Amino acid sequence: LQFYVDQASFKGDADGINSYLEVYISIPSYQFKYQQKGKFYLAGYEIAVTLFDKSNKQITEKKWQGITKVDSLKQAEELTTIEVAAFMVPPADYRGVIQITDLNSFSAGQAEIPVAVKSFAGDSLVLSTIQFARSIQKIANLNKFTKNNIEIIPNPSRAFGIESPFVFFYAEIYNIAHNEDKPTQLVRGYYLIDNHGDTLKSEEKKISPHAESSVWAGKINILDVISGTYDLYLSISDPATGVRAVQKADLWINNPYKVLSYQQYRKEDIEEFKAQIYYIIDESERKFFDELETPAQINYINNFWKNIDPEFRTEHLKRFYIAQQRFGSPTLPGWKTDRGRVYIMYGPPDDVERQPASLSTRAFEIWYYEHMKGQALVQFVFADLGIQGNYQLVHCDLKSGQRLEIFNPNWRDEIRISR
Repeated sequence: LQFYVDQASFKGDADGINSYLEVYISIPSYQFKYQQKGKFYLAGYEIAVTLFDKSNKQITEKKWQGITKVDSLKQAEELTTIEVAAFMVPPADYRGVIQITDLNSFSAGQAEIPVAVKSFAGDSLVLSTIQFARSIQKIANLNKFTKNNIEIIPNPSRAFGIESPFVFFYAEIYNIAHNEDKPTQLVRGYYLIDNHGDTLKSEEKKISPHAESSVWAGKINILDVISGTYDLYLSISDPATGVRAVQKADLWINNPYKVLSYQQYRKEDIEEFKAQIYYIIDESERKFFDELETPAQINYINNFWKNIDPEFRTEHLKRFYIAQQRFGSPTLPGWKTDRGRVYIMYGPPDDVERQPASLSTRAFEIWYYEHMKGQALVQFVFADLGIQGNYQLVHCDLKSGQRLEIFNPNWRDEIRISR
């Protein structure tokens, strides 16, 4: 099972001992096995979210079961199942493990993410982290997605575009200097920044909260923004004291019908495009593109995505974005690493086995893929061979007519440390 995970932390206890953490999960519903019950089709699943501290000690766990119901199997192809797990935990850095099991087929998926729970103690003006959402609206009846009488449907993929033309976001402002006679005047602003550091969207507004905390639910129209990765900055400042708090989060915009003109393109845009498509074109096509003049390259770029299936493009660019974020280093972008390449080409693994370094072996991890190209189970083995933390592929048992991946059944000898 494949799914997306995100997180946000908010103020918990009044004294700041604990913070309120939410872990958001979205699962494309077509992956479930459905059983017909009368006029409907039902699928059941179990989710477990576990937090570990830096010493690998389990801190807490939430486990629950859910049901998704559709009118037809075709409807399941279009739906996404959204879940949330909430915790009250001390501010710290944790490791989160999310496991999902289909209760009909018993297929499963697992993801591991770093979880940074922020502290909101003290009396200085501060912002919660940012929650991205599919929709935000005030409602009368509470449910698992409501905070402060506002329903916030999470968007764990952080992907927006044609089907989600607004970037919805939610945050909370704490420790506002409170004066009964004269409310504090603050300035809040959002800024959507591209990878060149340019501000594409922004808005600043003066607010006068009447309490020590305030909620911030906003939306940004991004239909005129081209596809790519962006940073959203939220800022709250007190002009009277000069205190300012800022939060940042990245997101992905997929807008295949918005293209750049020749005047708008920069060299960096062309290089990023070459990186994005590196693994879906062959060497002759890369050479052809490099030999084009700049205007022809821009025309090639704008036409390339128009001729690609939109679903493939969305999934491919999401993989590219995740590879850049998870596997990059100061000296090597994520898409050029072995783990990044495998992630982009084959998608997220069904399971991951991680082994830390020991006195006798180097650190390694094994990615498992089920039912890949007719093979029941495929494994990719990556090891930290001491090249600045960059895990390299040392073995893959994918069987194909023309072996494209390294095959080394003696890979354990390669990672053994000689003494």
